[in-house]
Amino acid sequence: MGKFIIEPHFRLHEWVAEEKGYFTDEGLDYKFLELVQSTDGQNHNTANKVGAYQVIEEGRKSDVSCACHWTVNVAASAGHAKLYADVSDFVIRTIEAGDENVARRWYFTLVVLQKELGSSIAAARKTLHHLATKAQTGLETKALKALAERASRLDDHTKVRALVKLLKSLDDKAIVFTQFRASQEEIAKALNAEGIPNQLFHGEQTWQEKEEALERFRGPIPFLISTETGGEGRNLQFAHIVVNYDLPWNPMRVEQRIGRVHRLGQTSDVSIFNLVARDTIESYVLEILEKKIRLFELVVGEVEEILGHWEPEGSFEDEVFKIWIESKDDEQRSKKYADFAARLAAARKRYQEEQDLQKALLPEERS
Repeated sequence: MGKFIIEPHFRLHEWVAEEKGYFTDEGLDYKFLELVQSTDGQNHNTANKVGAYQVIEEGRKSDVSCACHWTVNVAASAGHAKLYADVSDFVIRTIEAGDENVARRWYFTLVVLQKELGSSIAAARKTLHHLATKAQTGLETKALKALAERASRLDDHTKVRALVKLLKSLDDKAIVFTQFRASQEEIAKALNAEGIPNQLFHGEQTWQEKEEALERFRGPIPFLISTETGGEGRNLQFAHIVVNYDLPWNPMRVEQRIGRVHRLGQTSDVSIFNLVARDTIESYVLEILEKKIRLFELVVGEVEEILGHWEPEGSFEDEVFKIWIESKDDEQRSKKYADFAARLAAARKRYQEEQDLQKALLPEERS
């Protein structure tokens, strides 16, 4: 099994610090890179506590909620990495072939396919098979069949094994989010094989089934495996850990996941784990969210405000995908993502300047 690295970071929300009268210095931004360690599954909670106590003075009140987040870098197998690269090439060739009708017809499906492969091979397998077994106008049928065949043969469980190992190391309830039902089922199967109790939660369940699922999660079941649709509008503050098995390209959807547990009224510290493979769209997205927007230190709702200070031709998600398909090579792709990140960092700065000005003009108003 491939190794993966957890990079821990610590954030104390400025609104909490200010509201409760703690840490009024500007620009709170604490990173504990010295705590980077390989995942032998023994020290996650120790790192969490060390980070917290380095920032929060002894005797802090229990109503101050903090958020720690970790990047879990999963080393994909050679077969998985090659399939990801080849599917990406297929997607790019189809969209950039010059036939606008073909590109328009298949754009959404190809975007979904790219996202699925970033989640799991299991998620992409069905879409590849569907496209390969039917006469699809404008698509390279031979290439699709070859990709579908490779996906059906590839037995790579590196990512889900990394998740199982991570969950075994936790001592609290956790919500594992994924965008796709196939990934959800693969996760549940892996946990069941290890004898780890878990509960599925998704949009295809009836209202009664969802309520029963949440009741079991509130009780003895330690892990809830949820899709976005399943978790919409739910307050799950009795849980204190969020695991992003895959990463949406839309930062507001990431914020919504975290907001299920880390929101106003949460009095316990929250941990967030993001699983990501290198050289994928998701790895670029995570770097932007973490280092430029600094999403994991924001109050719920602030991401939308920051994006409002960015003037895109399309959405954040469209821009992310546009850069991916229009770049000629990895070097150009990295440069374009860096330029995109710089624009977003500037947008965050403009937003922060407006907040600072508002506080100066209206010192009694809390933003």
